[in-house]
Amino acid sequence: MEERNYDKLKDALRQMPQHRAPEFVWDRIEDQLEQEGHLHQAIAALPGYTAPDRIWTHIETVLDRGTKIRRLPTLGWSAAAGVAIVVTAALGIYQWNQTRGTVSYAYTVEKTVPHNSPRDWDSAEADVQEVQNRYAHFCKYQSQNDADCGLDNELKELNDAKAELVEIIAQYGEDPSLIRQLGELEVDRSRVVKAMVEKIQTS
Repeated sequence: MEERNYDKLKDALRQMPQHRAPEFVWDRIEDQLEQEGHLHQAIAALPGYTAPDRIWTHIETVLDRGTKIRRLPTLGWSAAAGVAIVVTAALGIYQWNQTRGTVSYAYTVEKTVPHNSPRDWDSAEADVQEVQNRYAHFCKYQSQNDADCGLDNELKELNDAKAELVEIIAQYGEDPSLIRQLGELEVDRSRVVKAMVEKIQTS
């Protein structure tokens, strides 16, 4: 069953139209991976720490109010203390890396095409539908040239391709290559919608 599903996934991927993701997407992914790499290196470089026995003896003395406290093995306490120190230090290093102002990143984004995260794409569907409705009205009542009304078919093809890809993702999971193709489809849809708006405004 798994082998058949895998073959279906490969066939579906081969049938999908090819798109090229904008360069800023890969730059952003590389920056995030680089930050994670620095964090892992900092954690690996943290020194180990073993608390002295006198610390735990003092804690037991302070907390002792008539109930006998069973002392845990020194190794267990030391390991717990070490983990706590590592976690605290790692969080501190991560926050410091996030807030320091020594490194700045610049992204070049086309102003007329919004590039949202995958989870935000569906939130703009209502706006896309509104533009499509106005464009249909424009073609029916205002346009004097049939060549101005070809964008509707192009958007329909992109919408169908997106629907097929969303169905594949729902069936096989959020594979990075599928998510990338979905993003490329959204860029193409944004381009067509922008062209529709320009046609309506210049009429």
